[in-house]
Amino acid sequence: MSYFPKWVDLNIFHKIQDFTEIFIPVVGFIANVAMFVVFFEKNLRKQTFSIYFQAMAISGLFMNIYLFLQPNVREFPKQIHKSIVFCKLIPFLIYFATTIFAWFQVAASIDRLIL
Repeated sequence: MSYFPKWVDLNIFHKIQDFTEIFIPVVGFIANVAMFVVFFEKNLRKQTFSIYFQAMAISGLFMNIYLFLQPNVREFPKQIHKSIVFCKLIPFLIYFATTIFAWFQVAASIDRLIL
């Protein structure tokens, strides 16, 4: 039993989801690479806060790579899924990247406040 009327095409929701699963990580990847390049320029490289933004860009790259690969994780060979290291390392790295991303923002804000 469906909660939607018969005239609602649920296929469009799946198409939107398929599009956003690719579009958002790709745009995020491009934005993080651009942020890293901009803060690596000579005049911004001398600023102390640029280190935080460069590290934040690298952390964001890891998150975007995971978001891009996450729908395809089911496709990995079963031997990798059985690996204890792989099963524990990937969730840890994603949790670490998302947590450290927020703390880099805090550190950059504190750095700008003090200096």
